[in-house]
Amino acid sequence: MPKYTLIIPAYNMEKQLPGCLGSVAAQTYRDFEVLVVDDGSTDRTAEAAEGFSGKLPSLHVIRQENKGLGGARNTGIENAAGEYLWFIDADDRIVPDALERIDGMLSDTGAHAAVFDAAHVSEDGAVLKTEAGYAHFGADQHPSGGVPAVFTLAESPAFLFAPVLACNKVFRRDLYLSQGIRFPEHAYYEDLATVPKLCPFAGKIAYLPAPLYEYVQRPDSIMHRGGDHEKRCRDLTAALAGVDAFYRQAGLSSAYGEALDFLTVFHALYLQTVRMVKTDAPRAVLLYLHQYVRERVPDLHASPYLVTLSAAQRAVLELIDKKQYLALKIAFSLKK
Repeated sequence: MPKYTLIIPAYNMEKQLPGCLGSVAAQTYRDFEVLVVDDGSTDRTAEAAEGFSGKLPSLHVIRQENKGLGGARNTGIENAAGEYLWFIDADDRIVPDALERIDGMLSDTGAHAAVFDAAHVSEDGAVLKTEAGYAHFGADQHPSGGVPAVFTLAESPAFLFAPVLACNKVFRRDLYLSQGIRFPEHAYYEDLATVPKLCPFAGKIAYLPAPLYEYVQRPDSIMHRGGDHEKRCRDLTAALAGVDAFYRQAGLSSAYGEALDFLTVFHALYLQTVRMVKTDAPRAVLLYLHQYVRERVPDLHASPYLVTLSAAQRAVLELIDKKQYLALKIAFSLKK
């Protein structure tokens, strides 16, 4: 049984997939299998994957009808043999020693989950920025010098609203199976709907402040597309409501209630509203987000987690809460 399963959903990624698989084939650590889930592609994605069978003997290609990114990841979960799962997008890359460093970190700490930084890179490999996997440590917990920090969610509940990404995290497979956790199909914000559910059951989580994952920035990627405002917002609020319900059913609401409230504030009222304002969403969509958050979190200004935002972010949040959308749009335009 391999120690790691790398799950790569792919839909019409014939041109991008070789770069991703090339980075996987270059790994210095070799105890892993690769599952490429061809999610109903209409191009030669599956053939592009199968072309790497010589370089990746542990490669398996699974073809299925289109179920969206979440559905393809679920197929990977159900077919994985590895002790740990890592989801990698087909148009991204991982650095050559990524698995070696992840395995060393997990082995040294005894953790059941790993989180690390991600670099945003151009198509030619230039680093545009680095996104920290977890920046909200307490004053005495800031990792430095590349040394992993180890914590549990109970010790550091703010991890719930660290960047909610699946690709910069590795979790034990049995966490998905024992808790029945799966990604939503054909929905935006599948990471937000899923990752927070894993965290309270992960035990020790190890954080390595090093960019092991590379997001390749393409103009036509999902994250760069506008439009579809109403579906995006309803998928977002459905993801947040699903996380709340999961914690409630698990008897964890009292322990993590304030962190869950701020998860809603941060993603729905702050991040999503900023995104919607920048992409000219209708005012009705913005008001829908405001009403959802205000009904869910009546006294958002009492949150102890507001201190995790910068002064500029708090100023933006204040404008959003006052529904000053035009002022926001003008402010964003002046920054260009």
